[in-house]
Amino acid sequence: MATKIRQEIGNRVRGVFIAMCCIACFILFKIIYFINTEGEKLRAIGKEQGTKTEIVHAKRGSILTEDGHLLSTSTPYYEVQINFSQVNVDSVRKNMDAIAGAMASILGGKTKEGFAEEIGYILKDIAMNDTEKCYIPAKEISYNTYQLLAKSVLSKAGIRNAVYYIPKNKREFPYQYLGSRTIGSCKDSIGVNGLEKCYDSFLKGRDGKRKMQYTYGKQLIPARDSNGTPAQDGFDVVTTLDMELQDVAEHALYYVLDSFKCTDGTCIVLETATGKIRAMVNLGQRPSGAYEEDYNYALKTSEPGSVIKLATMIALLNDKCINVDNTVDVHGGGYTIANQYFEDSHKGLGVIPIWQAFAVSSNVGMAWLANNYYGYKHQKNYAQILRKLHIEDTDIIDFRLPEKPYLNSENTESTVANWAYGYKLKVSPLSLAMLYNAIANNGKMMKPYLVHGLNQFGKPIKIFSPTVLEEDILSKGVLPQLRKCLEAVVTCSVGTAHNVLNPYYTIAGKTGTAKVYDAKLGYEAGKYLASFIGYLPADKPKYTIAVAIHTKSGSDKNYYGADLALPVFKLVADKIFVSKIGGVTGSLDSIARGGNATFAMPYAPLQNYYMLYKALNKPIILPQAHSSQYIHAVKDSSGHSTYTVLKVSDSVMPNVLGMGLKDAVYLLESHGLRVSLSGMGKVSEQSIAPGVKFSKGQSITLKLS
Repeated sequence: MATKIRQEIGNRVRGVFIAMCCIACFILFKIIYFINTEGEKLRAIGKEQGTKTEIVHAKRGSILTEDGHLLSTSTPYYEVQINFSQVNVDSVRKNMDAIAGAMASILGGKTKEGFAEEIGYILKDIAMNDTEKCYIPAKEISYNTYQLLAKSVLSKAGIRNAVYYIPKNKREFPYQYLGSRTIGSCKDSIGVNGLEKCYDSFLKGRDGKRKMQYTYGKQLIPARDSNGTPAQDGFDVVTTLDMELQDVAEHALYYVLDSFKCTDGTCIVLETATGKIRAMVNLGQRPSGAYEEDYNYALKTSEPGSVIKLATMIALLNDKCINVDNTVDVHGGGYTIANQYFEDSHKGLGVIPIWQAFAVSSNVGMAWLANNYYGYKHQKNYAQILRKLHIEDTDIIDFRLPEKPYLNSENTESTVANWAYGYKLKVSPLSLAMLYNAIANNGKMMKPYLVHGLNQFGKPIKIFSPTVLEEDILSKGVLPQLRKCLEAVVTCSVGTAHNVLNPYYTIAGKTGTAKVYDAKLGYEAGKYLASFIGYLPADKPKYTIAVAIHTKSGSDKNYYGADLALPVFKLVADKIFVSKIGGVTGSLDSIARGGNATFAMPYAPLQNYYMLYKALNKPIILPQAHSSQYIHAVKDSSGHSTYTVLKVSDSVMPNVLGMGLKDAVYLLESHGLRVSLSGMGKVSEQSIAPGVKFSKGQSITLKLS
């Protein structure tokens, strides 16, 4: 009996053993099967679930000048995030004082107690709701601050794996508002307007990809076995802008706009030989009364007024209709053509030379000439001549004109006469600047351009050459006659720009004043467009400057081109002469003040005065001082000059009142001071009084007006 029981138990054990062996073999078979058939697939699934593909954002390229000044650039910053649900709460509470203290000392903005209170609320919320909660103590910190945080107690207090530094980029504009409408702006690393938009495809680069894998602490780190696709940073765009001229043009335009409470204005500076845009200022009045770069007024089309008379003269001279020494009857300043009355702003003139009619800006003279030689029968021919001068082109610059230029197509008996003095056609200031620049350039018309080339890693990879639109827009013998007319505007005693005549350099150009059409009140709204376009020096032109200013409604005086646009032109022209043509650098007052009145020049380096005297071929009588020392010159009515040397100590605050922005900042920063600014113009106030002792690294605020 006992033997039978033992046999039965043995059989059962053997059966279980055999069954277990079968199961083991089956499991082993399955393992081998999955390894050989499904292994790769399963491994890929597991790997995919533990990884994440991350976009590596390309760094947007910078916009800079030919001499290397940054106009727009991207700087890195970091957002700090702490996921306290991933750490030991007791460890955080134990180190609360150290954590909050590190945040307060490095991040600032709150006290240690303030940070501790916020972290306490987060921990309480996690404990009560058992949810993940991210704390963001800072949304924007610099790389240096990031390094300090990474080395602080946050890396040692048991929360290292819960602290994330999210890298981001921020677009910075070192010159702030200066040329901002031309340079443009960005949103979410995409160009919105200006060069930022026009050259967005070059600037933005190409984003890359990389695989990230999760650690046991649920932190993402780059996967070891995946190189990904590297990001390709954007190209740098090199502009033709000269920020020294841009600064002068902006201040000059701002001063006139603010003085006469105008609505908007533009100032353009072209390099004659190449068409490079060296400055382009666009200022519009905001509701607050201040002026900002809010629209590209250089490209805004409008009825131009008398500055279009240059095109009228080109047509008449190219077709050999006239010679500028011929005469024209301006009928005392009033004349009717096809039931429309044409009127001059000045009365009493009769038969005068055509060049003089141009110099005094006779509307009657220009309208009569155009109507007499073209008129109703040859309107299409005249329109074709104007179009050949590219005044209707929409792509004369790197980006297209926002408003389309046009010639009024109505075929009436007075249309040509209206075109002749700037009505029933719309042209942009930049198109007219291009036309005047062609005369300065001996008839060769250059296309204006803003971008000199593209750089990568500081080296040029593409240079944009000047573009010739027309080799010669003039017939033989026309150029001297046109220049005679343009120069007479300044040199003739009755010329509309005679008040800018000076003994130092020559100017040629044309004033313009146009009534601006209003939808409700027509041309009687009292709105005007005041313009002046010219070049210098008149005998060997180097630069062309165009200024156009819109007045507000109801303007009853000071709306002529000579009143508003001409002073802006003169200030910019003076700067160009002393720094680009005459060989002088620095912030100096206009050298062309006439008369024997006493005048003073601001503090400037001695070497600048030396170069100015040398350029003007004047006797050099200057005080004994180092070439980099600043001096102040005053000339009295007898012509006697006195000089004061600015004494500067390494520890005593100098007097910078009355200085230009560039000189004041250079002087103060060279002595270790940190300068902040407000306003525009010259220094009117300084927060640290002259003569007070200061220490290096101390901050000073300058108020400009």
